[in-house]
Amino acid sequence: MVVIAVEALKKGTARKPGKPLAMYYSTHYGLDSKNKIITDVLTTYADIIDSRALIDVFNRTENRLNDLGLTIQKVSADRGYCSGENLRDLESRGITPYIPIQKQVNFTSGFTIEKFIYDEEKDLFICPNNKELSFQSYNKKNNQTGYVSNKEDCRGCPLKQKCCPNSSKRYLSRTIFYKKYERLSLRLKTPGGREAYVLRKTDPETLFAEAKMYHGLSKFMTR
Repeated sequence: MVVIAVEALKKGTARKPGKPLAMYYSTHYGLDSKNKIITDVLTTYADIIDSRALIDVFNRTENRLNDLGLTIQKVSADRGYCSGENLRDLESRGITPYIPIQKQVNFTSGFTIEKFIYDEEKDLFICPNNKELSFQSYNKKNNQTGYVSNKEDCRGCPLKQKCCPNSSKRYLSRTIFYKKYERLSLRLKTPGGREAYVLRKTDPETLFAEAKMYHGLSKFMTR
């Protein structure tokens, strides 16, 4: 069994006092956590988000390990690598992902989606006041489905100020990968999830420290 952990030494576009805007790269490490061996190093432009690099690191690592008769069974990575697409791709290959879920900001200042009950058969949500939010749209670009309440239901609702104080209706959006996120959330609470957390926080960070302290890689100017 091989468990790989993925970590990024993040660099980004930055502007320092008295210095011009500069461009940077991001370095992504793949690591065999059991044997402390670097399995891949991928360099990307800094404006590419970490989650887009994960499958590339995985594919490159898998090709190397397959040549040695080894297979990957689990993947652990920082929360920046978590996306529905990555969870889908890893699960479809029989790989178990342990990647913390990124926290979602509540922009509405109202009830979060966890307060609503989803009826999968009817494809609608039930609000805390037992009213329905029907399917409204599908955003293919963001892989999000949208749901909306009836204006009349919200108008006289005693919970309106807690739910949608600044709108006549309540809107909800949810990723089409929600079941994969639900499985991941439960998995992270298991002994395997806690073990992956420890490995991710110790082994890759040690490699970054070694690169900086012993190999002069705290700063480098070329890819």
